[in-house]
Amino acid sequence: MKLSNSESAIAKFYSEYPFPNVAIYKKQDLYKTLIYELIYGLSKKYLDKYKNKKIKILDAGCGTGELSLGLADGRRDILGVDINKKSLKIAKSRALKFKITSVKFSEFDFAKADLPKDHYDFIFSIGVLHHTEKPEKNFSRLVEALKIGGYITIGIYNPFGSLKVRLKRGILKILAGDNFEKKIEIYRRLFYRRELSISEKVAVADAFANPYRRYYTFEQLLKWFERNNIQFLDSAPSIELSKNIKLIKVIFKNILAGKKVSLMSIWQDIVYKHEPVKKWEISKPVSFLTQLSWSVIGRGELINMIGRKMK
Repeated sequence: MKLSNSESAIAKFYSEYPFPNVAIYKKQDLYKTLIYELIYGLSKKYLDKYKNKKIKILDAGCGTGELSLGLADGRRDILGVDINKKSLKIAKSRALKFKITSVKFSEFDFAKADLPKDHYDFIFSIGVLHHTEKPEKNFSRLVEALKIGGYITIGIYNPFGSLKVRLKRGILKILAGDNFEKKIEIYRRLFYRRELSISEKVAVADAFANPYRRYYTFEQLLKWFERNNIQFLDSAPSIELSKNIKLIKVIFKNILAGKKVSLMSIWQDIVYKHEPVKKWEISKPVSFLTQLSWSVIGRGELINMIGRKMK
């Protein structure tokens, strides 16, 4: 099937910069990657519902496999799919290196080919849908593959949390046009002023040189959930204003005290408590303020949402 111009540009980009491709030297490193800590923290409560049960998990757009491999255990039958051969080669080599047999990786385009219906207990698609031409339609395709009562976690770029990144992307576009390497080199000189590691270069490329990406607000994604009979459960960063206020207070308290504290550890203490979401906190005026606050907090570029298929 012939690719559109945007699809061709994305395919070319990820062939040059397989993502996330962070440095993994030993198996334990899988559990320290940002994507694993972020998504596992958000999903743990719901994954734990399947303790001692065999379940099927799909990682749609698995990239170089960090999340799939981090989630692996004897009870989880995990399939990671991607359209990028180079990324899949890295993922497969890691599975072989760490002797992880419960994860399989396959070249597959879920935006073009049908997945088995009502098949998976858990589906992840992190940082993928916003790079496709029809994000909501492709979300619906994933939901069709999910069992009733199953869970889906998606990660989508947020326009408010991405304000700083979008500004830098605009400047780099003016300076370098569509030249990937030139954008990366300009960014390196401005902000790093040293040579980049492979994983750093890939991260810079994905954030500032990626040729095709869209942005969706929490309200827009909530509509996706509603139209596909998905009950919204939680998000990271949290959409609840009260949690974000606590987060900002803790961050500034540590700054004033001269303490260096991991944002992820603060999130784990505050954001990942999985208390029932209060309806007033996801109302449009309140959620708008929350999304604006993400630029202050950091790590708000990608909103990760988890929901449950009701019917």
